[in-house]
Amino acid sequence: MPPDQLLRQVFETSETYAAARGALENTPVARPVIYTLIGCAPGERCVIERTENGFVTREDKTSAANDWVPSRPNWEARMSTTYFLTASSALAGARCRERHDTLAGWEGLLSRDGFDWVKPPVLNSYTRLAVTMSPARAILRVAGYEMINADSPIQVTQLCGI
Repeated sequence: MPPDQLLRQVFETSETYAAARGALENTPVARPVIYTLIGCAPGERCVIERTENGFVTREDKTSAANDWVPSRPNWEARMSTTYFLTASSALAGARCRERHDTLAGWEGLLSRDGFDWVKPPVLNSYTRLAVTMSPARAILRVAGYEMINADSPIQVTQLCGI
């Protein structure tokens, strides 16, 4: 099953975090994918790194940045078109690890307004949307970014909080 179709099916049919996690971990997928899953109870969060028939699940350092953690042989991290024909896959992996480590090391509170965590290397030339959410607290905040005569995107929308 294509990973995006599995995700939709899981969201439409799973009644619990455990059921969603089990389905995302165990349903064969058509291509490798990295899922980030969060529930409503404390501790219900994980990153599921899937291959077609296997998975590795992390319950700590639950950020994802377009590469496996740790990096795996014969897998190339996703790379932006800026670097596609000029950089090595090792550089792409290093850039993904830098974003992952920055997110994992952020010690702020998502319950506060603002997006203090959206800074380089997380903020990059392809950033267009930043989102914080807490299903348990019914918090959703979104901000839009654009490249406007700058080296990196700037926030161009008001903070939308629901």
